[in-house]
Amino acid sequence: MDYRNALKKIELYELLTKEYNLFNPYVYLSTGIDSYIAPDEALKHWRGFLSDKNEPFLSLYVHVPYCEKRKCLYCMYNSRIIESESELGKYVGYLAKEASFFSGAFKNFHFKTMHIGGGSPTLLSEKLLKKLFSEINSNFSFTAGGSRTLEIKPTQVTDEQLAVAVSSGVNRISVGVQSLNPAALSNAGRDYADIDCLSRITDRLRSLGVDAVNFDLIAGLPGDSVDGFRDSFEAISQLGPSTINVYFFRLENSRYGEEARKNYITENSEDFAVRYLEATVDAASRAGYTNYSSNPFLNSQLFVRKDFVCLIGNQPTEWHPEMRNSMIGLGVGARSFMENAAETINFGPGGSAALGRVPNPLDPGFRFSDSVYRFSRREPADRMRDFVLKAFYKTGNVSRSLFKTVFGLEIESVFRDEIETLQNLGKLSVGDDSIEMLCDGFEKAVLSKFFYNQEELISVAKRPRGEIIIST
Repeated sequence: MDYRNALKKIELYELLTKEYNLFNPYVYLSTGIDSYIAPDEALKHWRGFLSDKNEPFLSLYVHVPYCEKRKCLYCMYNSRIIESESELGKYVGYLAKEASFFSGAFKNFHFKTMHIGGGSPTLLSEKLLKKLFSEINSNFSFTAGGSRTLEIKPTQVTDEQLAVAVSSGVNRISVGVQSLNPAALSNAGRDYADIDCLSRITDRLRSLGVDAVNFDLIAGLPGDSVDGFRDSFEAISQLGPSTINVYFFRLENSRYGEEARKNYITENSEDFAVRYLEATVDAASRAGYTNYSSNPFLNSQLFVRKDFVCLIGNQPTEWHPEMRNSMIGLGVGARSFMENAAETINFGPGGSAALGRVPNPLDPGFRFSDSVYRFSRREPADRMRDFVLKAFYKTGNVSRSLFKTVFGLEIESVFRDEIETLQNLGKLSVGDDSIEMLCDGFEKAVLSKFFYNQEELISVAKRPRGEIIIST
């Protein structure tokens, strides 16, 4: 590619990055919708995928897509406001049937991690939590020492729920704090949990023998500021959680009204992620936490207490971040991955979740047997491109030898033009094994688009939703 043509492409990619928020384009372009399938077909795909596997890195995710009273404005996930305890009981019954249905495909395997999220899993009563854990433990086997996580809402969880979770095998708790700024949480429509509430939860978990406690924070919420967020992080770090996960707020994915959006634009300039990250890294270092990434255009940043020995599956350096490990997701809206080969999404009975609606479990048609899964097969070209871009985004460089081990090809035989173009622009350093991107942040988001077909990128915003046709 000649130099002038490359510069023209950069102008286009800058526009696409700003206008369409395509910072990580592989999120949008890595899969092609093949079909909508019934549970029997989804099970068949899992059996086929696992047929030649020995000890794959398997994760289990269980989704509880229900919230109490209202949905937080920053949340971009599908959820339903719960109206009765009977809804939750019916939903746990649905999860039990789905777990039993898929368990046969995994009878010879051990899951290294488990995560129960939502929504708000702590909406489930002690009785329903016991039933859910009983179903999980009777249908699946787990690796000793693996991470088994329950998400909790701090203003909702009880000591009894924590005791049930720990006695059922949970060894890691993730606390959805989001912010210690009352104004920011009020703007978001979320209940405020003060530092005393969080301290009581931390103490209770330690009394139960759980040291793996994660706190989630969101940087850049409307009503917050860099200084305010730093104060939240510093206060949280004084409690000594094992990890603090910082997510960057994205306005375009939220449900905030016009007034909050105006305030957000005033208080948070385009480079807010960079400013928040710089402030947080400084606070984390002083508090004894290590940051595993410095790219503000990742969705989140993980800070780990320096003396904490991570559980299996909770260690950022345990596996190559270029690889997407296999995970089966249970529940309406849950996503499953078959190690870079395919993915499915459970759209629930009748496929209603495909339209952004979480169905009411009390509806007469809410039956697991009527569930619809979206199945997307990953083409080899998608898998290789994702591998390279995830390596650039998460570690800054890609390993030639690892690429060949995974795909059986030399990386230059697949991406010669892209590598040479970026090298000629002075943005790529090519060593004996490592190929390193010599830029970060917004520039990396722009230049990574050289690995895509230009027409593909332009078509992202115009991609129509397909009609649901169930394949049986």
